[in-house]
Amino acid sequence: MRFALEKLKGAEKREFLARLAKGLGRGGQTVLARHLDVSRKTIRKGLYELESGIKCCDATGHRHRKGVEKRLPHLLDDIRSIIEQEGHSLQLTARDIRQRLISQKAYSEGELPTTQTIYNKARQLGYRFGP
Repeated sequence: MRFALEKLKGAEKREFLARLAKGLGRGGQTVLARHLDVSRKTIRKGLYELESGIKCCDATGHRHRKGVEKRLPHLLDDIRSIIEQEGHSLQLTARDIRQRLISQKAYSEGELPTTQTIYNKARQLGYRFGP
């Protein structure tokens, strides 16, 4: 039963749990919650969906972390321009790029992402760091 439950997600999982709970009758929610290691709130939500015919929106798409590009929309362009200014004659480090973003592009220390993130974004733009 757990294997089948792991394959289901969202509304399908809640509907499955709700039907099981209804079949078990009084106390079914508690029994299922204990034996299948699911929240009673999830089962109750499934029962509500089953009785009302309305599927609740999970909003799982809103839970992940937003990329730095959302917060700083010009960051990639600014990193690209710093790399192009220097050319490939000088080997820049991610720390150098970060310092130039602060001094040349008027970013503050607090608003910029970490050096590792700047490294990742520069690599994403095709820049390869030293040997």
